[in-house]
Amino acid sequence: MITDKDGNIIPADELADKGISINQGTGEVTFKPDAIADGSTISVHNENGDAQNPSKTVTETAPKDDHDADGSTDDVDQDDDNDGLADDVENKDPAHKPENGGKGLDPHNPDTNGDGVNDGDEDSDGDGVKNKDDNTPFLKTTQVKSCQTKMATVFVMILIPISMVMVSIMLMKKKQAQIRKIQIQMAHRMAIKTLIMMV
Repeated sequence: MITDKDGNIIPADELADKGISINQGTGEVTFKPDAIADGSTISVHNENGDAQNPSKTVTETAPKDDHDADGSTDDVDQDDDNDGLADDVENKDPAHKPENGGKGLDPHNPDTNGDGVNDGDEDSDGDGVKNKDDNTPFLKTTQVKSCQTKMATVFVMILIPISMVMVSIMLMKKKQAQIRKIQIQMAHRMAIKTLIMMV
């Protein structure tokens, strides 16, 4: 007899539907681990009073996914489908957004569009660079260059006023130095005139 967590007996036909069977002769319980949630505990109690084996407890942990079967489970594998394109890049595909159809590159399918070419070898933005070699696989190189040009323009626009301020400061310092030089020269002349008058 098998009971649920509340102690209710589960009928044999329900057990069969869940992939669980009991050999009435040996008491052996057979089940499919994939029918059990990760970390589930199964306790089997001998209701016949067998003193040697009154109960057994088995804790079953569901196996973790490894989509590309490379021996590295998906939770630590950076490329779950082994298509040459990292999962975090595939997840950044703008097509994943609901407003864009929600059908972007699938990090668990090496050939999302089924055309026989791995996602990493595709050229999603049509700029002539394979996705796996492209720093911006969903943004054309011309768009990147345009952004870089705009940034350079803003940088120059900021630099020009700074340069003008620097030149103004330098001119003011130069002018102040010239004025100071003239003041010193005038002071010298006055001192010489005063000395001449005293003699």
